[in-house]
Amino acid sequence: MGHDVPMTTEGLPSRRFPSWVPWVAGLAAFVLTLVAGGALAGDWVARNVQLRELVTAIEGSEAAMGTVQDQISAAFEDYAATKNPTNAQKDAFDATLSNIAANGASSIALAGDKVAAVPLLPWDVAIWNSRQAYLDHNLAWQEYLSAAALNPIELTKDQPAINDTFLIFEKTITAAVPDPALFELKKRVAHLFIEQTPADSPQGPMQAAGLLLAA
Repeated sequence: MGHDVPMTTEGLPSRRFPSWVPWVAGLAAFVLTLVAGGALAGDWVARNVQLRELVTAIEGSEAAMGTVQDQISAAFEDYAATKNPTNAQKDAFDATLSNIAANGASSIALAGDKVAAVPLLPWDVAIWNSRQAYLDHNLAWQEYLSAAALNPIELTKDQPAINDTFLIFEKTITAAVPDPALFELKKRVAHLFIEQTPADSPQGPMQAAGLLLAA
């Protein structure tokens, strides 16, 4: 006769696990938790780094646009201050604006190329969307200035494409900022959308010079 086999209440043999099994199972669960947590932490850091690089490139593009705006504003102010400009002065003004617009379109296009070249992980959809939205805005600027290079009167017209693409960009990049954010990203993104004060707006002298251009 063999030894009696311990029975469960259902009449089946009980199973005795080695004492190390629960310890190994607990360790495996702990390691998996660490791996999952590490993956999430790694993705969070990667999103912050990617957005930092994207924002840096966008800041460069915005600086290029600001330079063009300053140059156009200065040219308009000088021309608006001219009393009874001659045809030669008007032609010179047209040429100045055309050159500013042409050079501005080129510099903004180069800045846009740098934005497009920022490497992004394929699964960071929010950051991809924000970059594409900004590239649309950058392209709207290029088209605006290219048209102005051919006909400076374009500089005095409203540009809904520029405004609309900028609003879309604001929504997409705001949604793309990680939480929590590193590298002062919230501050830097918010700074992209600080509106000009009325005193800084070049619209006044541009409108005045526009009347002279259209004359």
